[in-house]
Amino acid sequence: MARVTRIIAALGVLSVGAAACGSAAPSSLGGTPSTVPGTTGSTLNPSPASTMVSSPVLAEAIGKLYSAEAGAKATYNNIVLAYGEVGPFATIANAEQKHMATLAQVATNHGITLPGETFTGSAAPSGYTTACQLGSTTEQTIIALYNQYIPQVTSYKDATTAFQSLLEASQNHLTAFQRC
Repeated sequence: MARVTRIIAALGVLSVGAAACGSAAPSSLGGTPSTVPGTTGSTLNPSPASTMVSSPVLAEAIGKLYSAEAGAKATYNNIVLAYGEVGPFATIANAEQKHMATLAQVATNHGITLPGETFTGSAAPSGYTTACQLGSTTEQTIIALYNQYIPQVTSYKDATTAFQSLLEASQNHLTAFQRC
């Protein structure tokens, strides 16, 4: 629950940051929602035209993190298809969609285009224990990416806040996979 609160708080920071930079407010404050590529069925409330400055490092970070989160979601969905609604895969696949939405909001705030590719993820391995090990390895990779990029984006408060919240969530995912 605390993790969800931190992510919601991060999204609030993103909305405030976007409004402070002269862009339109999110739909909950009168703007219009739009769909972000790569987040099928997910409606976000991005700023229509961001005036926040970004850097190649921020664009690279968001692109790689988004791709990693999308690949993880696809992998966990593949495991759910193979083994059914077994924990923690279904729950974490849904959480990965929220991670993607958070990263999409940061990208929108900075005028960054998300990867337009289709993410297929890894195939479901044979055996539940092996699937749990794959989940652990996947989350370790994502954690390493957040640890790599957080120090590089500290001049972007919204990105730093979002990345830190998503790092903590990924650490919780790793713990869940290590227990299954």
